[in-house]
Amino acid sequence: MKSIFWVLLFTSIGLMTACLKPGEQKDDTKDGLTPAINDNTPPVIAVSKPRLINEADPAIKDIWPTLCTKYNSGDSFEINASLSDDRELEKVWFEIRQVMALSQDKNPFSRTYTEYISGAIRPFNLKIKIPQLSDGGLYQLEMYLQDKAGNLATPYFTKFIVRNVVDDILPDIRVSSPDTLNINNNVVSIGGAGSLNIAGTITDPSTVKYYDSYVRNKNTKALVSWVTVPGVDQIYTGSYAIANTWTPPTGTAVGAHQLILRGVDLYNNIDSLIVDFVVVP
Repeated sequence: MKSIFWVLLFTSIGLMTACLKPGEQKDDTKDGLTPAINDNTPPVIAVSKPRLINEADPAIKDIWPTLCTKYNSGDSFEINASLSDDRELEKVWFEIRQVMALSQDKNPFSRTYTEYISGAIRPFNLKIKIPQLSDGGLYQLEMYLQDKAGNLATPYFTKFIVRNVVDDILPDIRVSSPDTLNINNNVVSIGGAGSLNIAGTITDPSTVKYYDSYVRNKNTKALVSWVTVPGVDQIYTGSYAIANTWTPPTGTAVGAHQLILRGVDLYNNIDSLIVDFVVVP
């Protein structure tokens, strides 16, 4: 009897093995014996614009509104971010809602948005036009991200300000040196003591946002050199005091030149002032 039992057992094993194709092994995962790999790692939101205002920071808890990104009605609101996950992203969504109104207008700027995405890393860039008649005030951006496994990223919250004030007044640039009327025939020498002293003020009903100045050849209009460094916003309050010195760089030609001063206010109104002077040997 025992001999018959072992014969039948080995025969059954041989038949089962023969059913498999050459090189094939039995996959227990098809029978549900091996569980799926768990994904407990949440995705990550990294936002570069608008910048984060951490209201909980003790160092700024009393001044955070002044640090908020500020927009005017009619501007474009931009969101620039990087979305990432260790496996697979699924969707991103956000809400822009008003927190505090500055007027009683009934056309607030608000927005909800959802996008289904894929991949492990995804840049996210979106530009939204703020309505021209939007209600000014404090707004909040709330941004969320989810991966394929349902894990949620730490949400991104920040506030920004929308202004609905219309300002068509140009900044006022006044210069006491050099002489804007050129009565004294402004002269700068290329010699060792040669320099142009620049003094004055820029005023505006709102705030002076930006100021720059440069020197050009009057006849050719070619740039000689910048007096201030261009391309960087400088935020001031009320008026801005101009106090600069320009020294002719090596190779400056003698003859008629012009000093150009430019000012921009908080609402992007721009004005400029041109002052003539002469470079001598």
